[in-house]
Amino acid sequence: MTTICSVNFIEQRSDISVDSAISTPRPRNEHAIFDASVSSSGEEGYDSKAERPDNERQSNRQYALEWYQADKSPLVQCFTIFLSLVMRSMAFVLSLSRDHGPYLGHLGSKARILVYRQAHELVPSSGVFTHDLGVALLDRFDEVGQESYLDEAISLFRKSLQIRPSDAVCMNNLGNAIRKKSWTQPGNGELLDEAIAFLEQALKLRPSNHRYKVNLAMALTVRFNQGGEGWRRYQASDFDEAVSLLRQTLELPLPPSQHEGRWWCLYELAHTFKCRFLQEDSAADLKEAISLLREVVEICPRAKKVVCLNELADCLYIRAEERIGGVDDLDEAISLYRQALGLSHLPIFERHDTIGRLAHALRERYQHAAEEADLIESIHLFRRVLDLRPVPHPRRSDALHSLAFALSIQFLSSRQESVLDEVVLRCREAVQLQKPTDPRRPYTLIKLAESLIRGVELMGKDSNHLEEAMTAFSESMDCTAITPSMRLELAFDLSKTLRWASLGKEKPNVYMTATMRIYDAMLQLFPQVASLELDVRSRQRALAKVKIPFSRAAAARAATDYYNNPGKVIEILEAGRNVFWAQALSLRPPLQEVEIVAPNLADRLRVLSSDLEKGSFVQGRVDHLSPDPVTSRMSNFSHLQSQWNETVKEIRNIDGLHNFLRQPDFSALQAAASMSPIVFLFEDPDTLLCVCLIMTSTTVHKFLLKRFGFKLPLDSLVQLLRAAVSDSLVTRSQDDGLRRIIEEHPLRGMRPRRTEVPSSDGVLRYILGLLWETVVEPVIGCLGLTVSIKKSGNPPVLKLKWCPIGLFSFLPLHAASRYEGDTLLEDASEYFVSSYIPNVGVLLSSSPSPPPDQFKMMAVIQSAGLSATMQELESIRRHVPGDNLVELGVADTPATVEAVASGLPNASVVHFACHGKQNSSRPLESGLVMEDGLLTISRIMRENVRNGSLAFLCACETAMGDANLPDEAMSLGASLLFSGFKGFGLHVQLCQLFKGPDGKFAHRPDTTRSAFGLHIAVKELRARDVSPRRWVPFIHLG
Repeated sequence: MTTICSVNFIEQRSDISVDSAISTPRPRNEHAIFDASVSSSGEEGYDSKAERPDNERQSNRQYALEWYQADKSPLVQCFTIFLSLVMRSMAFVLSLSRDHGPYLGHLGSKARILVYRQAHELVPSSGVFTHDLGVALLDRFDEVGQESYLDEAISLFRKSLQIRPSDAVCMNNLGNAIRKKSWTQPGNGELLDEAIAFLEQALKLRPSNHRYKVNLAMALTVRFNQGGEGWRRYQASDFDEAVSLLRQTLELPLPPSQHEGRWWCLYELAHTFKCRFLQEDSAADLKEAISLLREVVEICPRAKKVVCLNELADCLYIRAEERIGGVDDLDEAISLYRQALGLSHLPIFERHDTIGRLAHALRERYQHAAEEADLIESIHLFRRVLDLRPVPHPRRSDALHSLAFALSIQFLSSRQESVLDEVVLRCREAVQLQKPTDPRRPYTLIKLAESLIRGVELMGKDSNHLEEAMTAFSESMDCTAITPSMRLELAFDLSKTLRWASLGKEKPNVYMTATMRIYDAMLQLFPQVASLELDVRSRQRALAKVKIPFSRAAAARAATDYYNNPGKVIEILEAGRNVFWAQALSLRPPLQEVEIVAPNLADRLRVLSSDLEKGSFVQGRVDHLSPDPVTSRMSNFSHLQSQWNETVKEIRNIDGLHNFLRQPDFSALQAAASMSPIVFLFEDPDTLLCVCLIMTSTTVHKFLLKRFGFKLPLDSLVQLLRAAVSDSLVTRSQDDGLRRIIEEHPLRGMRPRRTEVPSSDGVLRYILGLLWETVVEPVIGCLGLTVSIKKSGNPPVLKLKWCPIGLFSFLPLHAASRYEGDTLLEDASEYFVSSYIPNVGVLLSSSPSPPPDQFKMMAVIQSAGLSATMQELESIRRHVPGDNLVELGVADTPATVEAVASGLPNASVVHFACHGKQNSSRPLESGLVMEDGLLTISRIMRENVRNGSLAFLCACETAMGDANLPDEAMSLGASLLFSGFKGFGLHVQLCQLFKGPDGKFAHRPDTTRSAFGLHIAVKELRARDVSPRRWVPFIHLG
């Protein structure tokens, strides 16, 4: 009878549990400080009492019977069971203590762990008590942030799941615990994938459980957030699924016991939109988050009011920090933080966080409004938080970090040595306490380095401070707790601090050494930003999020600072541009030499490269529970890249192959100029100085473009050009800007009257004249191309390669001319033949020409909408025999996306006569219009063009780049160039290249003459006295 009573008691008490309210991931930047969770049990959100299934009670009865049968003494066994259940009830009562004040709650959580631990020791084989102890430890981690509690909780949940493998509650709690573990290891995608797998399995076991839907949504949001930061492949489907799960929960009727959980769903939905804003910078997402949080603040329980007030204030703070909002948002955020601090029964850890949040908001308002009182109060509050977190508090380093940043701002205005000394002191202490996985650590190290440099510059500190600064910098670059793009920004910020210091003049050798260490670190980070484990869209997004043109700025500084090393300048330019394409091409490595000496390594790298390249085009979410081994292999891109990197290292250890897949050094790059000089043009975004480098086979010339920069910003000239070539009417502001530019920068022979309204041709001639006087004429003089060469009457034999960088890539350098009225006086085409290259690397890549019997030309036309394309096709037919010609877009052979794409690898020459579309927001989705859709850049990238020699593009918008990525060649023409074609032209008359000496078809056309062919064709067009708008768009690439 006693045994029966014990079993029933277990049955009655098995559903006692209190669920937590909310849990949010740690912030991703150094400004936010909220990273704690409010929790009263392992299950998060709604009260789980009504959700307990009957089979849970049956399982408890089974455990009790097993315990009874395992012991020969029923009395001892029943007493053990009864005592353990009494302890469980005591722990439940203790879990309620947090509702009666922070101090009692703090003591209650420790006592609860002690009671559960005793119960677990009494019945170690019980999955129930093992799980309960894990819940208590997880709650304790939420309170104090000590990772040892979290690690033990995860271990206990795993042990409980081994005892009860189908326990959905334990799966849910284990998934949540692993998700929280991922906060401590940013970028560890495997942890998040495992957490999501457990949460998905728990939801499959209980598909109607609203709490589990929200928990899964939270984990998906974290993975979406990390993907957007560039940690791993970007999965927009994670965001979509998270929002769908949350909206489902909000739309379905909730059980009476879960009605008050609506606020939590709204809260998590707002948090999800906030995360997407942080990744995609959409103001609409942040506005939606703020709107939802205002509703949450009105309906949330009193005990959770502080959490909701803080989250709403955080969003307002972010809106002001990102300059979307203004001081009004900061005022409201500060008011909300003060309101949260005024709430009674505020837990001590939440009070610390809220004080810190308020201090951050006051510091930000000081930077907006320059009210010194805000900065003073901010520093006072940061000191208060520091006092509240004495050693060995686990978050003392956060308080030191925040105080150091506020003091550094105070130093910039006060210039007091004592303030700077305290910044250094606080940073040093924070670095001592911060773990290698702390995402704030690299920011603290860079702040330490900046302060030490300022001490050397302004306070006359000894050179040991500079050495310590560079050591701190090196350590920050090795920190993987933040993304490569974040490290790149930190390196760039330190280079700015070093540059504006007076060290360059006083200690040039020390300055040069420190500067080159920073630049070398930046060169190594460029390819990491667009990691191979990311898909192509994630790589492009990661590069787009890097707002600062690092390579261009670094090269400009190297060219204009206190030392002269043009080789290093060109290396920086080459390494920091077209990173997207360099990464893509590294998956198609040249293995001919490797196969001779190490065929096994060549085969291994070929397989790994193929797997990574296939995975580069896989978007969307992968089912992590899929048994398919191919899917599993493709989903583990981080592991694939690690293997790829190790294989490349092994190849580089072989004699003669140490430069395999390395960035070419200056000597290799200079070899590309053996046939044609290469002209680099770029602008320093800080000083606006414009630099020209001319690389020949023997030397590098350098000079500044004096008319550009402060006097005439490049962006104004680009806007002026776009207005001149567009069909839209010129606005009044554009007209006023044009008049101002022409008046301030008059050209020889062009002095329009104030009352004269310039025509589009007049504007274009002015721009061409400006390019002539500012760029082309100095280049001609530098190369020694005299007027006598022009007047000889012979066509130019010099071929010039333009490598424009940044905004220079939007200017028609090949068409530079000087006019007097409508009369042409000087013309660049009289001195040289122009060709553009996105980087020097395209000239170094070599592939064998196809045999004569394999020559194929593919002509793709849009005959339905563009009748003139049939005339182009007829012209091609007259020059290319039918056996060598593939026609698409004519009767019975439609030009579909797949038909054209699949024909690229076998084509020697392709000709597109169709419409083109540039997608400014998603450049990889720019493409050529086919009959069934767009042949996009991302689709072209999948093809390995083995025989490509030349591509003709008679289509609009095919040479346009991405204004957000001016240092990346994201045009349709560049995509064909990087895919394998050696040249790219824009004119149908290039078909003349197919003629041999006898005027008949040449079975091996000399495509190396394509630039000269286009040059002659444009000359003939200009001889008809057509508008510059007709001939300027024709360019040659390659």
